Amino acid sequence: MSSLYQSKRFIPRAGWLSLHRAQTVWFLAGLLTISVAGSAGFLTTNVVTTGQQTDKWKMRTNDAIHVVKTASPAKGESLPLRSMSAKALRAAGVSTAVIPKSGSGVDEYIVMNVEFTSAATRMRFRQRGATVFAAFDRFADLFVSSEQVEDSILRRTDVVWAERISRVSAPPAPAPERGTPTRQVAERIVRGGVGDLTGRGVAIALVDSGIDFRNADFISYDADGRPTSRLLYLWDTTSDAFDTRRIGTKPPLSYPNGASLGTLYTQAQLTQELRSTTKRILATDLNGHGTACASIAAGNGQSDRGPNGLKRTETIGVAPGADIIGIRIGRAEGPENNYLLNAAVGWLDQVVGAEPLVVSFSFGGHRGGHDGQLIEERELSARFPLTKRSRAIVVAAGNEGSDSFHSEATFGGRGAAKLVRWQTADENYMKLYFSSADDDIVVVPAGDSKLKVVTSWINPFTHQLVAIVKVQAGNGGLWLYDDSGRQNKANIYMGEADFTSDTVSHNTLVGTPGTASTVLTVGSYDWNDLFHQAGKVYSLSDVCASGQQLVIGGLSCYSSPGYSRNGTIKPEIISPGGWYEASYAKKLDGTGPEGWRVDSTGKYVAMNGTSAATPYTAGIVALMFQKRPTLTFGEIRRLITTNASKDDLVTGPVPNPNWGYGKLDFAATERILRSLSN
Repeated sequence: MSSLYQSKRFIPRAGWLSLHRAQTVWFLAGLLTISVAGSAGFLTTNVVTTGQQTDKWKMRTNDAIHVVKTASPAKGESLPLRSMSAKALRAAGVSTAVIPKSGSGVDEYIVMNVEFTSAATRMRFRQRGATVFAAFDRFADLFVSSEQVEDSILRRTDVVWAERISRVSAPPAPAPERGTPTRQVAERIVRGGVGDLTGRGVAIALVDSGIDFRNADFISYDADGRPTSRLLYLWDTTSDAFDTRRIGTKPPLSYPNGASLGTLYTQAQLTQELRSTTKRILATDLNGHGTACASIAAGNGQSDRGPNGLKRTETIGVAPGADIIGIRIGRAEGPENNYLLNAAVGWLDQVVGAEPLVVSFSFGGHRGGHDGQLIEERELSARFPLTKRSRAIVVAAGNEGSDSFHSEATFGGRGAAKLVRWQTADENYMKLYFSSADDDIVVVPAGDSKLKVVTSWINPFTHQLVAIVKVQAGNGGLWLYDDSGRQNKANIYMGEADFTSDTVSHNTLVGTPGTASTVLTVGSYDWNDLFHQAGKVYSLSDVCASGQQLVIGGLSCYSSPGYSRNGTIKPEIISPGGWYEASYAKKLDGTGPEGWRVDSTGKYVAMNGTSAATPYTAGIVALMFQKRPTLTFGEIRRLITTNASKDDLVTGPVPNPNWGYGKLDFAATERILRSLSN
């Protein structure tokens, strides 16, 4: 899954950090076939939306495409994806790496999410060429060695649904070695807050671009000045240091060929590195996003400490007393290993033991139907039921609130057809999610537009029609109507494209996995615009409108609105998202990642976005857990949503798609913690 970190900055760049119109998508298998309805000529209609050019955008009914069911549906998404071009696969968010030839020294695997008929059938699952690397209840995440094995899995009667996620390349298999066996799971070892609550005794885990463990904000010092890492664990899924140099510890997971899936560092190993004059562990955050997020949640401000103590309280995180766990899922360019999401939370649940845990995800994309029905999302909800004690998960809503890649179309019969128009620089793929499984839905090219329905299917969980349509570069349009005359609705998404002002919709934009039903999904409001840089204090402007002043306390222009397409309230809460002075990750040579606005000290950067609002929320949850360690996830959600603030800047009654239940401001936090004292 290609995803992005949910931060907004003045200098956009590729990969994690540039989120303008970026979108991650992919699709399931074709459960429907397409037939061409052969009615010749143009069809005009009296349905005219302001700005539409009715002559130019007439229906070409001779090219009408009618969607009908097939008698033999297939499970999963593998077959149609393999039949699509490499460009189509990229548009769908699926890796198009070529499988290496035998003897190349590189092993490549297909990653699949699979839902079985029951937990029992999942536990009985055995398939040559398939390796389960994470499992929970009836869900399993697999490494699959070939497309033939994938096809065999899709044909199994005990498989309800399967989704291909990506291809991954494993490092070469390690050479056989004699010696002491290594542990698969390491042993468990153990900002400013509110009153005496600092998050002590609570673990905050950040699944992100990594954490610079050498940054002083994540170190404590004893009376003699000796450093101790605050990170209980740092699992770098991108590093081969354990297999190649025997540095660190065997990580929790391995590839089917035996190669370790990264390197795991324990608190003791990180502390040893901090106290050593020799640097053996390479930089563990080349992007800086994860380090910034960790400091917002739990940084202690030590990097800003001068001879007279702490200089600025604004460099301290929400819960500076909390333990920290980092899981690095990508390098500077992007989070290539985010398919490990459920495997990561499963491991976290195990290693922290009885210690309360809050997991923070500040990345996401736009695959699936924005309805929480991806296997990955449903498995995540199953792992975090509302009854689960001492565990919570917070997810960024996304930063696409001002983008134009979504359209909604409500239509009926031919006399109530709906025109949708767009612009795209390149050939592209449009995804249409309909509100029913109606056989009579018709897609008609408008004017000179050229369309091709690549595949379509009925989602087995929502029982709704989904279709992928290929469109040409440039301006285009299509008409939608229902031959039966019944009213229907389509949510349409197209990455790297803009729907026209009369057809664009700025709703239902919360990304995955933020649409998972039980996760606490977080949007952003602007709480600060001041930043100290080059010896001067600057007022930072709105990232969506250069030079426009921020409205302090107002909704961030980029915060992705909900709801989920199935009506689930998303986001639930809006937290402070910008601007922060957040810890700056460094490489071994002392330089930091490019693209950041760096403060006067050279140790902190300007950080905003739902990426920043999410770890802030995680820090608040840590304070709640310190107050009452046995809170259930449902109680956490209820306390946050019922105590959320509704001031003059929270527009409309709540909940609503923009503000959720309201703001998690300081007053709301005080109400939450006070209620836990009763």
